Amino acid sequence: SSSPSMLPSSSPTSTSSTINAKSAVLKAHICSALNSTCIDLSTEGTPQSKALEWVVSNSNYESYAVWRRVQRYTLAAVAFSLEGWGSNGIVDWKDGGEDECSWIWGPNNPLHMILCDSSGRVTQIGFDNRLVARGKVPVDVALLSDSLE
Repeated sequence: SSSPSMLPSSSPTSTSSTINAKSAVLKAHICSALNSTCIDLSTEGTPQSKALEWVVSNSNYESYAVWRRVQRYTLAAVAFSLEGWGSNGIVDWKDGGEDECSWIWGPNNPLHMILCDSSGRVTQIGFDNRLVARGKVPVDVALLSDSLE
């Protein structure tokens, strides 16, 4: 009698240990650049911890330069700190394209867009004023201070 053979998976899967390792490396980088956000990164449920998990879970994470990983983390931390996504005509930022420079944070309006320079670094963060901050805009925006205008 023949027994079924196990076929290899056609695509590699990320294990939680791989994600934890990626998370630890990015977290260390963010903490060295902005120490005041370290506690928030480690506290489950904060915009920062959600953003970190979202960034390192992306299938393209390994292909991003460190500056882009930090940029995507920062934008996600801002997005997770705001309420109102997906309602009142406000597009859910997570439904945007892979390139964060194409994200629109509101009706299709230049004032509600992420603007980037020719190298892909964020120069402006615009979002619909109907989005409500849960507290305050996170200090993590300081991580983009070199590129913001």
